[in-house]
Amino acid sequence: MNSDFLGIAGRTALVTGGARNIGRACALRLASAGVQVVIGDLLADQANQVADEIRAAGGSAIGCALDIADRVSVEACAARARERFGRIDVLVNNAALFSALGYQDFDQIPFEEWDRVIHTNITGTFQCVRAVTPDMKSSGWGRIVNVSSGTYRMGRPHFLHYVTSKASLAGMSRSLARELGQHGVTVNTVLPGVVLHGLQASRLPDQYKQMILNMQCVPQPLDCEAIANAVTFLCSEAARFVTGQELAIDGGLTHGG
Repeated sequence: MNSDFLGIAGRTALVTGGARNIGRACALRLASAGVQVVIGDLLADQANQVADEIRAAGGSAIGCALDIADRVSVEACAARARERFGRIDVLVNNAALFSALGYQDFDQIPFEEWDRVIHTNITGTFQCVRAVTPDMKSSGWGRIVNVSSGTYRMGRPHFLHYVTSKASLAGMSRSLARELGQHGVTVNTVLPGVVLHGLQASRLPDQYKQMILNMQCVPQPLDCEAIANAVTFLCSEAARFVTGQELAIDGGLTHGG
């Protein structure tokens, strides 16, 4: 993707959950387009490692300890981003509570766990938006991308709290797009498909992985870089008239949804 086409060199992005997997890929891709990147993550050491990787490649980045469920932590990370780079132009809301969750029938989910997932994945995302939009309104330009999940289109069982939380992000994006468009801010949602790596891969039997590939129009394993490319486009000047939309990056897995 040509950085001249994207037109975002010199902008500053906060990528939540940026230390691993999709978040890391987004941070690296944005940095390759000339964006100054703040990698926010609970895994502060790993966030700093991603920032080191970006700087080693000639880019500009910092790591930041971030717990999106904690409003004080969110505001502190946003303040650090402003202190280092002046303002925040782009927000990639990627952080979410998922990997710690086990398979459970909906009526077996403890109420405390339901509350924790909803608070982290919905309220945490909301808190991040609230923390950065003053900068975007002030400058008359901004990009927000909420990372949802294709699971809500498929109705994946045994993760009702997670799927419910991710479905809410689509509605959040559409409403925010209406409110923020007058300020030059676009808000969109991406719906990643099944990325067969790490913990996700270890949870799935081989026959399920093959079933997913067979259901995709493009029967090739999805990788984080493909998602990062789509996110970067939505963060760019090239996507200035794309807002309130949902973009599935899943090889056509849910294209009938």
